[in-house]
Amino acid sequence: MAVAFDATSNSGYQTAASYNWSHTCSGSNRILIVGVSMLSVVGSSVSSITYNGVALTKIRSDASVSGAVRTELWRLVNPATGANTVAVTLSAALDSISGAQSFTGVNQTSPIEVNAGASATNVGAADATVDLTTINDGEMVVDVVATNDTAITIGASQTQRWNVS
Repeated sequence: MAVAFDATSNSGYQTAASYNWSHTCSGSNRILIVGVSMLSVVGSSVSSITYNGVALTKIRSDASVSGAVRTELWRLVNPATGANTVAVTLSAALDSISGAQSFTGVNQTSPIEVNAGASATNVGAADATVDLTTINDGEMVVDVVATNDTAITIGASQTQRWNVS
């Protein structure tokens, strides 16, 4: 079974320590990926994320050198089907945006093959870039971006699922 995109949703722009929204998962061999983009206070982070009351597992986090922006990616293998609540709790009230994407046809034992991250050092610095090599054909690459700049260029081979300013 090949990995396939299922659904996307997002929280909209938030200034709070916790918030939630609805996301609908369907299909079989599912995974839910939640990305959080924060204009952060140095040392702040995501405390927890749940879907239908079940805790997600953190994949990774990356922050700019200055600490002005931070991203985190979290996952849940075999999330419940149907419309359920994604609940995000941050370590402090921050300006943030979260988005969820679900996929089907995902290996339920080892759903994350590789992960990497990058950050630009400051405004006007070279763009942050990441190169990933997947092991198997048909693998998906999921990313999340946080910026205090307004210009983000989507690569020709990428599909933008949500964008909130």
